[in-house]
Amino acid sequence: MFQLYWEAENPKLPPPVFTCFRDGHYTCGFHMYMHTWSHEVSGSHPELISTGIKTAGIPIETDQDTAHYKSLALIEEQFRRSPPMEPVLHGRLPAALVAGQTETA
Repeated sequence: MFQLYWEAENPKLPPPVFTCFRDGHYTCGFHMYMHTWSHEVSGSHPELISTGIKTAGIPIETDQDTAHYKSLALIEEQFRRSPPMEPVLHGRLPAALVAGQTETA
């Protein structure tokens, strides 16, 4: 399971934190704009993404939008997952989706 965390008290578009869970365990995560946030890749397996983060130049990227774009591209490439770009960039994301239910506005 992959998760983009939306910080409700200080909203950013797209959300600033990516986390990866495998079998219910937190494996790795990072702030998508490392220039002013933590440069740490946390979790039990940070090696899953740390090399890609450095190679993409995310820790030294000073433009927030570019850092977010690079982060989303890295997530898609590394984990073969693509978040729904339009809702991430311009819309509202649900806090949770429950099987059998649809999102309502």
